Amino acid sequence: MTKLALERVAMIFRALGEVNRLKLIIATEKGGSSVSQLMATTGLSQANVSKHLKVLADSGILIRCRQGNYVMYSTTNSAVLMMCEKFSKASCK
Repeated sequence: MTKLALERVAMIFRALGEVNRLKLIIATEKGGSSVSQLMATTGLSQANVSKHLKVLADSGILIRCRQGNYVMYSTTNSAVLMMCEKFSKASCK
């Protein structure tokens, strides 16, 4: 791997290293969700959701899409979801 590729992977792992971000990734798995929908799903405050969404979007895990007055967030990489699922299963053994 190139140095740039390694830095990209490290950025993704740093973004995944927070429980609330994992909740947001799972919440956006089925399609676009607004900040208010994610607040209701996760129980997090608006400021907290927005802060975590920025990290996830900047790392390329989530994508932002404007729909009218709302910004919708969705998961861009199913490999991240599969990796989380595999780690979850492995830790339960």
